Amino acid sequence: MMSEDWIGSLVSIDCGPHLGAYQGQVKYVNPVDQCVTLQKVFHNGIPLSPQEVVIRAEEIENLSILKKGEGRSDTSAVSTVKKQGKKMTKIQGNFSGCDPVVKNGTNGRGSRTTDPSDKNGTNGRGSRTADLSDKNGTNGRGSRTADPSDKNGRGIRIPDPVDRSGRGNLPDSSSRNIRILPSESLGRSPDKREVQRQRQAERDEACFGTPAVFEEINGQKPDLVKGVEGRKKNAKYKHEESVLPSSLVTRSKENSWVSDDGKVVPGLSLSMREDIFKKAKENGLSLERQLDMMGRGAVEMVLQLLGGSQRLNSGNCHQAPCVVILCGPSWQGATALNAARQMASHGIKTVVYLPDLPSSPPYVLKELKLYKLTNESLTTSVLGLPDTSVDLVVNGTENHEEACSPQGSWLTPLVQWVAQCKAPILTLDPSVSFQSSPIKGKWNLVPLFPLIYQGSTPPQPLYVCDLGIPALIFSQVGVQYRSPFGAKFVIPVHPRS
Repeated sequence: MMSEDWIGSLVSIDCGPHLGAYQGQVKYVNPVDQCVTLQKVFHNGIPLSPQEVVIRAEEIENLSILKKGEGRSDTSAVSTVKKQGKKMTKIQGNFSGCDPVVKNGTNGRGSRTTDPSDKNGTNGRGSRTADLSDKNGTNGRGSRTADPSDKNGRGIRIPDPVDRSGRGNLPDSSSRNIRILPSESLGRSPDKREVQRQRQAERDEACFGTPAVFEEINGQKPDLVKGVEGRKKNAKYKHEESVLPSSLVTRSKENSWVSDDGKVVPGLSLSMREDIFKKAKENGLSLERQLDMMGRGAVEMVLQLLGGSQRLNSGNCHQAPCVVILCGPSWQGATALNAARQMASHGIKTVVYLPDLPSSPPYVLKELKLYKLTNESLTTSVLGLPDTSVDLVVNGTENHEEACSPQGSWLTPLVQWVAQCKAPILTLDPSVSFQSSPIKGKWNLVPLFPLIYQGSTPPQPLYVCDLGIPALIFSQVGVQYRSPFGAKFVIPVHPRS
C-alpha cells in the first residue's frame, strides 16, 4: 500500500511512558522524514489544542489502526507496528506503504541498517529490519537524531502558527520532547501542507473561545468530574448589590427625578407639599422641628462643601472658614438662620444678613433670637458684609408666597454684593419660578421632594433633605411613600430622562 492509503485512518499510537498515548486521524504520512501527522488528536484521553501532532517513527512503540479511511475495502481490522527493543523497529501488518529511505544510517550500536527494499539486508536474526530514523541519524539511545525538518531533533513537533518566536512550551512532563514548529524557523521555504496546517490552526484558535467548544469539552469529561464541577458555590454579593431595585411611585418623566441608586423621586406641586407639612404639624411635627431638620441638612452640605474634617479641626482654628448667610422674611430665611446657628456650633465663622423690615413672620423672629445667643456677626446693611475671605454664601432670600415677594429695595444692593463677592452659593428651597430669581445658586437644597418648577430647565444640581415625616402622614394626603434616603439625610437627584 502507498502512504496515501493510510490518510483518514483512525490510529492509536503509544509513545512510551514519557510521551504517552496519542489517538487521532491520519492526515499525512511522510515516508521520507519517517513521520506521521495526526489531526483531531487526543493525548492520554484529553483533547489536545492545537489538534494536530507530528510524530516521528522512532518515538513510536506501538501503533494500532482502529479504523481504515472511508472508501477502503481492506478487511484487516487492526494492524500494529511494534518496536522491539531500542535499536530497531519491526514492521508488521499492512504498513509497507511507508517505505523508509535510509542512507548511511546506523543504529545505537554503530551497526549498519538496511533499507526494507534491499533484498539482501537482514538483521542478525535473519528477519528483515528497517531503521525508522532519519538520514545520517541514529535511534533513541541518547545519541542525537537529525531530522531534515527538525534541526534540534526533539521528537514530537506541534505546529503553532500564532507564536512566531519558536520558543513555545507545554506545561507537562514531556515538554522537553515537544516544541513549536513554525515554518519560518526551519531554515527552508514552507511547503503547501504546512501553510494550510498553520492557517487551520489559526482558525481553530479563533473559534476555541466560543461557549460551544467549552460545552463539547465538558461533555467529554467523566461523570465524576461533572458532578464535582456542578457543585459550585453560589455567587456572593455585597450588601449594596443584594438589594433588588424597585420603584412604587409612577409619575410623569417630565416631573420625576432619580437618585444615584436608581430610585424614582417624584416632583410635587407646591400645594401638595404644603398639605404634607400641614398634616405633619397637626400630628405633632411642628414648624420649628421641621426647620431644625432642614437646617441640619443644610449644615451637613455646608460641612462637606467646606472640606469636612480636613478643614474643620482643632488644629486649624486660626483659619476658620467664613460663611455669609443671606436671610429674607420667609420660610427659607428662617431655615437659613437655623443653619447659621448650627454652623456656629461647629466652629464656622458666620455672618448673617437680615433686612430691617417693619414686620417679619414669628418663626423668623424666634430663629433670630436663638442666633443672637451664638455671639456671631449680624448685619442689616450690605456695608456690614465682608469684602474678602468668604468661603461660601447661603442664599435664604427665596420665597414661594407672591404677597411676600423679596423683590424689594433691600435686594438690589445685595445682588450687587453677591456678584462682587464671587463665592459659591448654596440656595435653600428655590422658588417655583426660580429662573426669575436674581441670585442663582451653584447648589440647590429642597425639603422632602422636588417641586414642579416652571420653565423647561429645573434647578441643577438639586439635593433633597429628609425631614423625618412618618409614612402614615403621606398616606393621609393620598401619597404612597417609601424613603429614598437610605443611610443619608441629604441625597442628590437628577432629572429623569
